[in-house]
Amino acid sequence: MMKFFSSIAICLALIFQPAQADLVNDSEQIMNDAQQVYPQFFPSSQTTLEFSPYRYRFYPSTEIYLGINQNDSGVYVLGGAFGSSQVYIDNTVNVMALLKSQVGDGNNNGRSTVCDTRNIPSGFTYRHEGNTTYVTTNGQCLVLPENSNACKPKAETDNEGKAIATGVHLLSDVSVKSIEITGFNIQGFDSIAQGLANQKICIIHAPTAFTNHTVIADICLDITNQLGDLSLLPAGTVTPPVTSRSETTTVSVKVDDCFNTDATAITNLVTEEVWIEQNGSFVKVE
Repeated sequence: MMKFFSSIAICLALIFQPAQADLVNDSEQIMNDAQQVYPQFFPSSQTTLEFSPYRYRFYPSTEIYLGINQNDSGVYVLGGAFGSSQVYIDNTVNVMALLKSQVGDGNNNGRSTVCDTRNIPSGFTYRHEGNTTYVTTNGQCLVLPENSNACKPKAETDNEGKAIATGVHLLSDVSVKSIEITGFNIQGFDSIAQGLANQKICIIHAPTAFTNHTVIADICLDITNQLGDLSLLPAGTVTPPVTSRSETTTVSVKVDDCFNTDATAITNLVTEEVWIEQNGSFVKVE
């Protein structure tokens, strides 16, 4: 976090003092956006408190204070990972600019406001238009962490940052327009991969914001690490790096019960349980 914040002064040269009335609104915007961009530090929505000259929020699970000084327009953090001494981040103008670039508002290339992007590496671009999110890697083939995807729905959380049961069941239908595998030398594997990628995932306790949401993705991933020990494969089968370039559209619609759908897999965002369809029944993955 500090690395991101410290770069603001270099990127932005113009600094000005906002009017006091605007500063109150800016303080709220900063704290709201910080919760989305840096949930590891500010994991839940907290009530804004006042202790002159600060407007601040306290996050019990991380023991961190995030505050804005109404006199010098500075943004400060204290406690938890930041230590027992108050740490100055930057002025509100610069911090707001950084957070806006990370959150995304439909007109920039920031992080998604509806997708869980905490484990996504830099290089992904998210753009929002109405109820549609567009995701692209801009032609680059990026290495993803294990068990991650481009737009996993964010679970709704309580004041302690814990996932809450929304009771919403959403069926996400993944449709693959095209897929190209390189580095995996098996004839016809692209067609096999496309058939496997066309699937339906049902989400239990999904966030309400994801209802009727569409994700259109044009991404390239380096999946070499996901193949495991390449030495176990027949000689000539793999020529690293192995990449997967795909164009997909995912539409999420509300259903009554995930277990009464034609989903290929079911996931519970609260309990993190997963079931897969096998021979007409759903089998829990242990």
